[in-house]
Amino acid sequence: MKYDKEFFRDILNAIDDKILVKGNKSKLLWANKSFLDCYGMTVEDLQNIVDSEHSDPDDTLQYVKDDEWVFQNARELDIASEPMSYHDGSIHFHHTIKTPIFDSNKKVVMGVGVSREIKDFKEIKESEVKRLERHEMIKFQKDFVHMLKIPTLFLDARKNIITASTAFLELLNVDLESLVKVDIESLFIDTDLEQLISRSELASEDVKIKVGNVLAVGSLTITPWFIDIDTMGGSLLFFKDRTEENKLKQDLELQRKEAIISDKLKSLAEFSAGVGHEINNPLAIVSGKLEILKLIHADDLEKLGLTSEIDSIKEATNRISNIVRSLKSISRDASLDQLTEEKVSTILEDVLSLTEGRLTDLSIELHKEINSNFSINCRPSELTQVILNLINNSVDEISLSPTPWIKIKTFEDDKYNFISVIDSGLGIPEEVAKRIFEPFFTTKPVGKGTGLGLGICIRIVENHGGYLFIDSTQDNTTFTIRFKKSAT
Repeated sequence: MKYDKEFFRDILNAIDDKILVKGNKSKLLWANKSFLDCYGMTVEDLQNIVDSEHSDPDDTLQYVKDDEWVFQNARELDIASEPMSYHDGSIHFHHTIKTPIFDSNKKVVMGVGVSREIKDFKEIKESEVKRLERHEMIKFQKDFVHMLKIPTLFLDARKNIITASTAFLELLNVDLESLVKVDIESLFIDTDLEQLISRSELASEDVKIKVGNVLAVGSLTITPWFIDIDTMGGSLLFFKDRTEENKLKQDLELQRKEAIISDKLKSLAEFSAGVGHEINNPLAIVSGKLEILKLIHADDLEKLGLTSEIDSIKEATNRISNIVRSLKSISRDASLDQLTEEKVSTILEDVLSLTEGRLTDLSIELHKEINSNFSINCRPSELTQVILNLINNSVDEISLSPTPWIKIKTFEDDKYNFISVIDSGLGIPEEVAKRIFEPFFTTKPVGKGTGLGLGICIRIVENHGGYLFIDSTQDNTTFTIRFKKSAT
């Protein structure tokens, strides 16, 4: 005879013992009628919660700890006395056996608990005393953690946040009610918390914790806490805040890198000045001779069809002269210059004179949507460096794509002027976008790029009172610089 699930459920529902099925992370999946009647719930009410709202939170800590033991050890657990809060507020003690259920790969996928109520008066009194002692121990530890002067988290066996020290709440600017709802793993950036807790070890010095927009950097020490002498209830996470120290270290490193770049630019400026002088003198002679040639031999040149060739040579000399001028302009240290009102079209002339050759060689189409009267208050040399770096970044990313293109666009609204560098890329992965403006963060191999870095670019823009950001609303990869309009 073949029996369906309903047949077996009817049998389990007819049993007076309380039967409860739990999945991973102590999530309730199913209970028989006896259990549901005690909780005053339906099977639907019970789905995927950890415990009834009637249950004492400290009792729930013990349930979670016991469930974790069954899942980790893949063994049956015999609990001599387990308290249960009925929906009428009364506490009843039960002898419970929790048994693991395995899948075809012998992995524990759920646990089944069978509880029989204890009727013996002596056993009930002993259970009440033990329960009270356990509650007092947990309360003491919670109060102790809450008063600690160092940022501390108090976790249960399933790594849920139970409470936190006032120092932690103040450090991350969060209230306890909001914090206990957060998944602990989401708080830690680039840290395998699961592994650290399993080893109860000291983490690296640059552990990052983030709540909302508040980021803290420091070291983490993990230690177990106990429900009673022999029963581990979860983990304590002690965080030593080094945010300011880390920021100072990063600032010093950033200043060191900026100094290196400044020295390179200074050397390049001196070199450019010397080379520019050596190049411009013969260029001036060539240009002058070409003009004389056109004046004296205009008819002969026209007959021979050489007028366009002469114009082409003249255009080439002008381009060489512009490149030298742009190189001298971009390589000077302008950090101490005063801000001046400058046309963006003039700045972009310098940038494009240094990039057009590379773009042509790589068959990258260049599109320009530039307002010739568009101007901003800036240090032209520094802004040129920023835009050049953005274009070079785009070239590095799209040079191997089938139809690469880059667009330089200026636009404005009532409050701001904007410069956008857009390329044929389809955006930046979220995990990269989150860190792309961090100092020293790069996705490029060693030796690639200008060395300026987006971390320094954003700093230059901010020193101008502007804002550099990734415009994720666009279909293609878009970096935009925003400047507040001058008051008129």
